[in-house]
Amino acid sequence: VISGGFVEGLYLGTQLVKSSKNNSIIIRRIAEQKGTLENVVALLTQYQNDASVAKILADMKSLKEIFNGVIVSDESEAKVKTNPATKITNIGGEKKYSITPDVLEKITVKVAEIRNKIINEQI
Repeated sequence: VISGGFVEGLYLGTQLVKSSKNNSIIIRRIAEQKGTLENVVALLTQYQNDASVAKILADMKSLKEIFNGVIVSDESEAKVKTNPATKITNIGGEKKYSITPDVLEKITVKVAEIRNKIINEQI
């Protein structure tokens, strides 16, 4: 279920890139999924002995290989701010995501392929 939701969200994002004139924000959000994908693969790996998980895990690992083309760098140092009224501390910083059109196209194709397998119950 987690993999299916992740793939569907990524599929919708990649399709929006094609139809949107100002798609830089969407492309950034797609690139930001690199970390989420790593978490999904790690979670699935814990259950890799389950035959149904093994099928989707192989495809998710292939997608992860493509996402390795997304470059992530720290844009700024971590900022720590504490709200005196609520006593809540937020730790933040920004990361910069770089993705080439070629990598984005490969992600788009692979996500569509995985989605079609899920829809056609091949996974």
